[in-house]
Amino acid sequence: MNGEHKDPKPCISGMSVIDDEALKSVNISLAEILPQQPSMQPENLSHVVQSLVERAKSQNEQDHMESLLLIRDFLDTARTKLMQQIRNCQNRFDHATDAITSIDASVAALQELHDGKVDEAHGKIEDFSDVEDEAAEPSIDNRKRKAAALTTSQQFISKKQRLQEFSSEFEKQIMYSDFQNSSTLLSNMLETVESVITFSAFARIGTCRAPASCPGNCKCARAVYSVSVSPNAKYLMVSYICGMLLIFDFESFINDIQEAKPLYYLRCNKPVAKAMFFDTLEQKDDETIVVADLEGNIYGVDITVGTANSDEAPMLEDCSFWRVKLHTDRIYDFDIFDNTICTVSKDKMLCLINFKEEAPKFTYKYTTALLCCSFSPDGRYVAFGSSDHIAQVLDVTVKSLTLVLKGHSRSVSAVKWLSKSKLVTSGIDSVVRVWRLGESERPVSEHRGHISRTKFTGLSVFNGHFCVGSENHRVVLYSVDASIPILSATLPVENNDKTTFVSTVEYCKHSKGSVVIAGDNNGDIHLLRLF
Repeated sequence: MNGEHKDPKPCISGMSVIDDEALKSVNISLAEILPQQPSMQPENLSHVVQSLVERAKSQNEQDHMESLLLIRDFLDTARTKLMQQIRNCQNRFDHATDAITSIDASVAALQELHDGKVDEAHGKIEDFSDVEDEAAEPSIDNRKRKAAALTTSQQFISKKQRLQEFSSEFEKQIMYSDFQNSSTLLSNMLETVESVITFSAFARIGTCRAPASCPGNCKCARAVYSVSVSPNAKYLMVSYICGMLLIFDFESFINDIQEAKPLYYLRCNKPVAKAMFFDTLEQKDDETIVVADLEGNIYGVDITVGTANSDEAPMLEDCSFWRVKLHTDRIYDFDIFDNTICTVSKDKMLCLINFKEEAPKFTYKYTTALLCCSFSPDGRYVAFGSSDHIAQVLDVTVKSLTLVLKGHSRSVSAVKWLSKSKLVTSGIDSVVRVWRLGESERPVSEHRGHISRTKFTGLSVFNGHFCVGSENHRVVLYSVDASIPILSATLPVENNDKTTFVSTVEYCKHSKGSVVIAGDNNGDIHLLRLF
């Protein structure tokens, strides 16, 4: 090369002009360049590409070219594996479709048997000899098998479609990226594919209908405001805005939600904003709960004082062992870390108070109503959202603001931590945003696909994913690596009520897998399983 050539930056879109002979002429092996790296498999590509990027920083033209050629191979390998996964999904879907066809025929034959059409049914059963054993069983069992096969096929269709969408989007992006950006895109693509494969489908398990009336026969609204699982997953608590608290056995609720009966009833004389189990670092307490009402009060209660009869449910005002009035107006949200409780209110105040103490240890006055709050996993920070479209982060150790997050066009209705450095905010602008501490100018990612224009629809985060409710009575699952939903499920509505919306969502781990519990403004509780 002559001395005029400067800083070559080959582009991935130029890979197509490098023929096979040129590739062979660069006699270089991965083991020679990166002896400490794993084999050239798609699941290891992000590590390999990162190493190649470091190697290319020497600005040596031959190094750039060799790295470019290797990345071309890596992309081809990744594409091949992805296409193979899609083909495998298609094959499994075809098999499931064949099974459905056979089961359909056997169910139809059984129905004809019940109608007395023995001769005609006998011929159909012979035509489907591969399901002869199934045809001899009760019709309801076959319907269950058919439903299971249909669910399986729908999972494969959903996975195949999402993989194709992400593959197509990745191909568009990488063709217009330079060498440095292409390695980042490749890494993101692999993470996205992994998140898609992690969960294939929502399966709706059942619904626990709201009681016909609230304790005391009150006629107020029965919207579910919060769902909480005790630290050792012994109990599940559901709070209603009318003041009713229902505590279920968690295992019984998950195993048979439609027949689940509360172990304890409690009630508050005032509308309840939120209720959650008290959890400390040193002790996992399954019986103590903290409750906030809409008049600014906080209660500490032992759930075992509750009754199994809703009409005899004790009042929190009478049975609580701790009660303190923190705010002059309604409490919108609170969170707990170890022994400290953070509350936010319509009175524009944020309060930090130690459990069982009578006065807050810190207060922060803002200019507009504060709507939500959340402690970071290490308890050092509290994030909170407000009605002026802003989320902020308070450093608890020094009692000062460290971050102001501007991006939502309407009120910030929910805030949760994905990790010690990543924060998720949801607004009634129908957008979920992910932020990284130290990068306040713009969010890391934005996620759209649900409806939240006038209602608070809940937010729950877990393992790089987050669930939100929607005003069209859907539950939507996002991955932090994908801007569009990776899963969604429509919940059943009685009488086709168009005003029903999801008011809260909660992700839970269970021995049978991952589940999402969703409450709506009609007081119904829905259980979905993630596959």
